Amino acid sequence: MNTRRMSVSSDSSSCSSPPLTASELSCPLENGQQKNNVTSQKTSTGASRFKIVSWNINGMRTLDMPQVLEQLDCSVLAVQETKISRVAIFCKNECTPVKAEDGLCKIESLKNDDAVGCYPDLTEDETLHVKAANIDGRTVITQHMVKLPNGTTRPLTVINVYCPRLRNDPEDPTNNKEFKLCFHEVLHRRAKKLVQEGSFVLVVGDINIAHRLLDQSDITDPKKFPVTDFRGILNDFVDENDPTGFVDTFRKLHPSQQSAFTCWCTRLNARENNYGARIDYIFADQELAKYLDNAEVHPDIMGSDHCPISATFHSLVPVPATNAPSFATNNYPEFSGKQKKLKEFFQAPGKSKFESEGWSQSITNFNDGNRKRSREREKETSSNSQKPKRVQTKLNMFFNKNSLLPKESNETDSISKTIVENKVPETPLNGYQSTPTPSNLDAWKKLMKPPEAPLCEGHKEPCVKRTVKKKGTNFGRQFWACSHGEGKAGDPNANCKFFQWVRSTTSKPAK
Repeated sequence: MNTRRMSVSSDSSSCSSPPLTASELSCPLENGQQKNNVTSQKTSTGASRFKIVSWNINGMRTLDMPQVLEQLDCSVLAVQETKISRVAIFCKNECTPVKAEDGLCKIESLKNDDAVGCYPDLTEDETLHVKAANIDGRTVITQHMVKLPNGTTRPLTVINVYCPRLRNDPEDPTNNKEFKLCFHEVLHRRAKKLVQEGSFVLVVGDINIAHRLLDQSDITDPKKFPVTDFRGILNDFVDENDPTGFVDTFRKLHPSQQSAFTCWCTRLNARENNYGARIDYIFADQELAKYLDNAEVHPDIMGSDHCPISATFHSLVPVPATNAPSFATNNYPEFSGKQKKLKEFFQAPGKSKFESEGWSQSITNFNDGNRKRSREREKETSSNSQKPKRVQTKLNMFFNKNSLLPKESNETDSISKTIVENKVPETPLNGYQSTPTPSNLDAWKKLMKPPEAPLCEGHKEPCVKRTVKKKGTNFGRQFWACSHGEGKAGDPNANCKFFQWVRSTTSKPAK
């Protein structure tokens, strides 16, 4: 079934660089020419369904997207951390959305028909944070229509988010605690407002919060598991006692399942021992959760430091829109399937967002001043010196045997003759070999052979060489470490914490 992609750029709606082309996706997904083998929207029982998959793919170009779509077999695929933008949504033609927009709040450039609406009221500080989040491209929203078992239709809104991590840098507008708290607050308020207006709502994506104790590996003692501000906000959002509260679809069907993680540290090879955290979620409003049929984590699907998660809702028949929203990438000129006219390649590009905000004007004024001073210097130079007359070269000059370059002096000729006469002989000199003997090769290999890896104390297996990346006195130094991945304490297959500096004459002694 053909697919369309709704994507959002990290530079908001006025993206200066083009989106990912069809060829870079390994197939023309955007222009609707490539078909995958998934044609059925029926479960084994024959009932209609709506299946959504969320996945932090850690780079769009690392995946074979047609194969991914076929393997996941979903109606809507929400992806995060695409590395061409922040988030994107792929939809089958039969699930073509009626509306789509990017950002937590309204983008002024959107058409009224495309706006999903239901925007929460914001304070002045929240407005600044939301604008920063919109520019960062962390949210894309699509609204679909689904037919209920009684024959009525109802909107279903998908909010795909890539929530910020907490690095708490006060100087970074999108990397501090206040920004992260505001992002979650506004996200939850908007989702609840959509529910109040009569829409089904799904909030999916990389939330970057381990909600409960069994959703992470680091802490096993409940007394040491902190209830942070972010977990408190998530507790208020996932509240079944609140009519506008949401449901964690996975925990609704698997309330006590342990080690159901969705993210692992690649640097520590933590996926080997399933030492990770569940920070990716599919939240559904309480009315939509009544149709929940299945919710799974898919750790067997590789390709990223995250794994996909899915949720399936029975008895919901997607009603596709006649035309995709203007925000859809298949409406972009590069995916329209129309050949550009030759004159379009010679037209001046339109103003970018940088220019429209006044930045380019100040730069232009600065450059204009330089050009004026340059022209004044040119005038002064031209007034002091007479311009040389241009003489057209005759046609027979091009067929003259003599070189147009000036003839070199006799001194240069004598030097070149000496060099030619004293050239290196072609035969090798006596006493020297042109190729090394096998014995010499073996000697050089032994001399240049790198040091053998020591055996770790816990497993008696060869260690791996790593490099210190943290800034400090040991930055750049290499060391030996256990080759096993990180794991829980007491796990015999977990990393044994072996450590040994690589000996080097240039290395500094460990402190």
